[in-house]
Amino acid sequence: MTEAILLAAGYSSRTSDFKLLTEIGNIPVIQHSLMSLSAICDRIYVVLGYRADELKIYVEDFPKAQIVINEKYDKGMFSSVKAGAEQIRAERFFVLPADTPFVSIKTYRALLAQLGKVVVPICNGIKGHPVLLDKEIAGKIIDADEQHTLRDILRHYKAEIVEVDDPFIVKDIDTDEDIRSIRADIEKIDR
Repeated sequence: MTEAILLAAGYSSRTSDFKLLTEIGNIPVIQHSLMSLSAICDRIYVVLGYRADELKIYVEDFPKAQIVINEKYDKGMFSSVKAGAEQIRAERFFVLPADTPFVSIKTYRALLAQLGKVVVPICNGIKGHPVLLDKEIAGKIIDADEQHTLRDILRHYKAEIVEVDDPFIVKDIDTDEDIRSIRADIEKIDR
């Protein structure tokens, strides 16, 4: 069994609209993330916080998705990682920010094919998302205080690096320009 933590609790403060509900190809960003994870994972813990009520509607369309509310989302992303880690039951799980919506199924499979407690994709020399983690790390995340980051936890492990031909592992949506760029990239692929 494979699970995932989908991080969708943040403020989206650098885009003019709420980025997770921004449509790309007539589908909201959060649903793009859920579609790819649903093809690979048995269960997806979608961590919501800011504007959770609006996002719930889009998450409920996915039978494998389970909503986790992070009441402390204003404390930063690691608080959402912790909220998701508390749900993990599988031996391995992905962690993916919901604003990285177009990771390919092939990339997920390449990560799952590797052994190791931490498996990280890399494309053109740049590390990206998602990361694949061993259940042991969920315990370390839960035990860590909120001043930490996921990177603080993972630096104690040797990461298995997987070279992938997937530029979308490093294409997250932080700004309006990122949205325009990803729309253009998706249009090229669809042609």
